[in-house]
Amino acid sequence: QTPAPASPPLSTSDGDSSTKQISAVNTACSFSVCVYVNKHGNSGPHLDKKKVQQLPDHFGPGPVNVVLQQAVQACVDCSYQSKTVFGFLKSGHHGGEMITASFDGEKHAIHLPAVNSASFVLRFLEKLCHSLQCDNLFSSQPFSPYMGCAHSPTEYDRNKPGTVQQPVFWRTSVFLSNGCSQFWLCNLSLT
Repeated sequence: QTPAPASPPLSTSDGDSSTKQISAVNTACSFSVCVYVNKHGNSGPHLDKKKVQQLPDHFGPGPVNVVLQQAVQACVDCSYQSKTVFGFLKSGHHGGEMITASFDGEKHAIHLPAVNSASFVLRFLEKLCHSLQCDNLFSSQPFSPYMGCAHSPTEYDRNKPGTVQQPVFWRTSVFLSNGCSQFWLCNLSLT
């Protein structure tokens, strides 16, 4: 399958510098990522577990800057005190998406850093979640329905006498910048 062509750079009368800047923006926005939400894990002391459970199963696939904004805004919106989450976000960034919240009787906004890759999104969210003490809230891979539990039903069955172990298969996907996805079926043997 052929990737969709990037939108052509706009030409302006002031020469190559504007064309290069617009082309860079088009390139940055063409990267795609999907971030999965662990609704049943530990939401930590700063996020309301009931609000986390109401989040979508994933953000994206979509442009990296948009998916980062959606995931961070979700953390702010699910927090007990949005001011606390804002405290973990560094100000002074330019060019990134905006996060908003109301606290102390005022509306506040902060810009996220400009995003250049899917790995940047995942690293940023990993650091934010570490600060929020909810380390497994986001992932690039779908979560098992038992991910947040101490033990899965398979673990209990494995300990029963006469139980035959069935292989567990997990479908994982990678979303490519051209909007396509690739799927793998992995055998996750529990023996």
